[in-house]
Amino acid sequence: MKSLLLFGIASVFSFCANAQKPCDQNELSTRPGKWKESTLKGSLYQVTAKEAAEEQATLNKLDGMIKAGYKPAAIVLIHSNVIGYNAAIGANWIANPYAYSIAFKKYTCINGKEYVNGEAQVDAMASIFVYANSMEWIANIYASDINPEVEDGYVFMADMPVMKDGVYHFNLNKDKIGMHYEAVLITKGNELPFVYVTKKEFLLIRKAKLEKKKQAALLAEDKKNIVRPVAEQEAAKQKEIESLKKENYTQPYIDRYLKDYKTDEQKKEASIARVRKYYDTPLNLINKLLTTSSKEDLATPAIIHYGETYDVFTGFVSDAEGQCLVKPNRAYYNSKLAKSAPQFFSVFYKWDDTLPVYSKAIQDIKPSINFQTLKNMLAR
Repeated sequence: MKSLLLFGIASVFSFCANAQKPCDQNELSTRPGKWKESTLKGSLYQVTAKEAAEEQATLNKLDGMIKAGYKPAAIVLIHSNVIGYNAAIGANWIANPYAYSIAFKKYTCINGKEYVNGEAQVDAMASIFVYANSMEWIANIYASDINPEVEDGYVFMADMPVMKDGVYHFNLNKDKIGMHYEAVLITKGNELPFVYVTKKEFLLIRKAKLEKKKQAALLAEDKKNIVRPVAEQEAAKQKEIESLKKENYTQPYIDRYLKDYKTDEQKKEASIARVRKYYDTPLNLINKLLTTSSKEDLATPAIIHYGETYDVFTGFVSDAEGQCLVKPNRAYYNSKLAKSAPQFFSVFYKWDDTLPVYSKAIQDIKPSINFQTLKNMLAR
């Protein structure tokens, strides 16, 4: 009986010791990965039941293609299908946008406890999106016209693509730190669902916008700066001088006040001059470029500095330095096809290069996203 009791105590002790043994991060990295379906579902907003079923069939093909070619390790992949969209982001829709997404979350140890179901991280440090009829993450280009509220008639794109092996590749890592961003656009032939805004187009759009804003700003500045009668201004000046004397300011300080003193007329003139200069600086450059640039140069894509989206314009730059301007190309699409038909795909990759498990996962999964298969899935 005594030996059985000792054996029982030893067994309990052994079980407790093993239960309290902290998990091994190195061991977790050798375990097979997992696929999980997200609980988040897309809305059927703007999508009929028939269209939703057809789009789901396309997304199921994407899911099967990727899972057949990739076996995850040390991570859980949370995937979801997004069907339904906000029609207000565009106008005159030709085809519906929809997407397949994967969020990568590594197995990890926290305070000796293992997390292998993606519950330890709030934000995924790696993800992939496969979009049909949408260039989201690359540019706000869809199978539609631009939303009429976008007054300039164009959107920004961080990188001009490079054609390689029949598809377009984008490096979206400009001015970004920590994360790595890439994208691929799969289209019919060598066609693009967008067109570049030319330098001439941009200059004329920006010129009209600045001239309108300049007139409004000058009018506002004129109303803001009230000019009092001369006698009233002089009385206010003398009152200020007396106040300085009572507060025991020295004569040199009072002399400096008089030297810097400006009448209401002078203040108004200086204020209006500042507004005029603010707008005339970019307008003079625009007019110069419109008159001195060659016809061929003005027909090339417009690429501007980041941050020069409103009033500022300091000149055109290279693709490596700035962002190009694009607008939808309706001639690309076959408008006779069902709205659910995929007319182009875009693939977006995001990962943290400083975390090897994510870098490896992204590189390992890339071959399973077969661009030729996607090209074959496009409706003509």
